[in-house]
Amino acid sequence: MAGLACGLCLAILGAGCTGAREAKEEKKSTVKRVYHVQIRMTERKALADRTVGEAKSWWRERSAAERPRALTGMDELPVSIAWRPPLYRVRIGPFASRQRAEVMLTVVDGTYPDAFIAPQRVQTQRRPQRGAFRPFARSSRY
Repeated sequence: MAGLACGLCLAILGAGCTGAREAKEEKKSTVKRVYHVQIRMTERKALADRTVGEAKSWWRERSAAERPRALTGMDELPVSIAWRPPLYRVRIGPFASRQRAEVMLTVVDGTYPDAFIAPQRVQTQRRPQRGAFRPFARSSRY
């Protein structure tokens, strides 16, 4: 019977039942663009780790007056390592807008002259609205 239902979906809609389910799941997530300031690329993990430490201490040494107004509130510098074979990428961020990443780029330019802005697409999950019907939600009764 299930095979007949899928056949009907295919014949009438031009798509299989699984395709309709996948389309619903895609609507629940969105793709968002964030920006990082990439300060180093290297094949050596130890060098990437050292760069993270150097960047964090460099940021701590700067007084609040030396930091741009657009970056106020950043007491700790968000530095991370992204690995895509064969390189480790040391990045500052993420920043929600390109403008904030450009501000950071101008700040790090003297210390890291090869730095550049690296955009990245991130898939985010939408949160269900409070009180929304969720047909497959777990119940505490079972």
